[in-house]
Amino acid sequence: MFLYLEKLSDHFITFARNTSLSTILAIGTVFRFSVLIIGLVLDHVSNQWHYTDIDYSIYSDAGLLAWEGFSPYERPTFRYPPVLAWLMIINQQNFSWLGKLWFIFFDILIIFEIWFIKSLISHTAVEEKKQWCLLWALNPFSTYIATRGSFDSISNYMILLTTRIVMQTGSLKYYQSSSKRRTMIVGGLVFGLTIYFRIYPVIYTPAFITYLHNNGFDSSVFFHSTMCSLLLLFTLSYSLYGHDYLKHSIIYHIIRMDHRHNFSTYFYYFYLSYGQEHTTLVSHIISLMSSVLQFSSIALSSIRYASSNLPFCLFVQTLCFVILNKVITGQYFLWILALVAVAWDTKLIRRFSYLHMTKWVCGLWLSSFFFWLFCAFEMEMRGQNTLFTIWIASTIFLCINILTITYICDIFESHCIEMKETI
Repeated sequence: MFLYLEKLSDHFITFARNTSLSTILAIGTVFRFSVLIIGLVLDHVSNQWHYTDIDYSIYSDAGLLAWEGFSPYERPTFRYPPVLAWLMIINQQNFSWLGKLWFIFFDILIIFEIWFIKSLISHTAVEEKKQWCLLWALNPFSTYIATRGSFDSISNYMILLTTRIVMQTGSLKYYQSSSKRRTMIVGGLVFGLTIYFRIYPVIYTPAFITYLHNNGFDSSVFFHSTMCSLLLLFTLSYSLYGHDYLKHSIIYHIIRMDHRHNFSTYFYYFYLSYGQEHTTLVSHIISLMSSVLQFSSIALSSIRYASSNLPFCLFVQTLCFVILNKVITGQYFLWILALVAVAWDTKLIRRFSYLHMTKWVCGLWLSSFFFWLFCAFEMEMRGQNTLFTIWIASTIFLCINILTITYICDIFESHCIEMKETI
């Protein structure tokens, strides 16, 4: 299997080397629109199985309410910023799929950000930039998520855009202070918009601040700009929709505890205690424990990696945040994938592939992942009561992910030491 993958990668590298960026963009666009059309056909011909995500109908309904002058929060389970409902207004012209074009558009824009961020990393060759851009252009997971109607591509794009602007600030060391200040202000404004659109990117604040501070910049400019952007957007939304905005778009995501099965090992306790008042205190303790573990790992990774390699730091933080979260769905892994392309390089990949241990780590991760999927399939499709087995699978998956993070960080540090010795 690994020999076959090695031959396939050689063909891929050759193809990427002989392909221009514009061609890569065209390939990504054609691929996504082809999948979109297939999805529309499946939605039309099948009454039992629908390609489009159920959440997309929620966005669309909220968009209809906004179009008619009502609050989008009158649509039950709409728990997103109002700007998402405004984007869905285009769905109201008898073409319910038009809103997906936003998600496809931003998924394609990510290719540009991968190119620009890789260009800011001094040792990245043009051939390598093409390889990573082509990988994203042909990314089946991000294409599937975007064409089903999930807005993860928008938040992923804005995170990469913020990262690029912050790294550009680092490249302006010898420019006038006014240029650096303007760049940090723009970066802060974009980051505020990113957090407003989806709360979880706030975890990157320590990394951005640490990167700017340790590279000799006044990080307070970036922080104040972020806060101004965030407060302005929050005030606008609150003035329009009041407590409904606060309750559904912010508070819900902070206190969310999902009792339905998911990749998180916490779900089983929430399932067993669902609807029981006396377990509230324990639930809060579990939530606090989860948050402490998450933010401890985020703080440590910021101190360890932010100054030397910001993209890798963000990648590690996202990985830690996702696997230690109270709720983990399949879409969360797309947050990690969006940072892989800018955090890794071909030399690091090559270093991993030469190590025998890598095969074992990859094998363990895939085995634990598919074991969880099998248990979930038995319950969802065959009606078997496998909730306890799913919890076991989630616990194994957590342990394997912790092992994977440790292994990745260890190899990355060895790679950095080797790179310094060759300079």
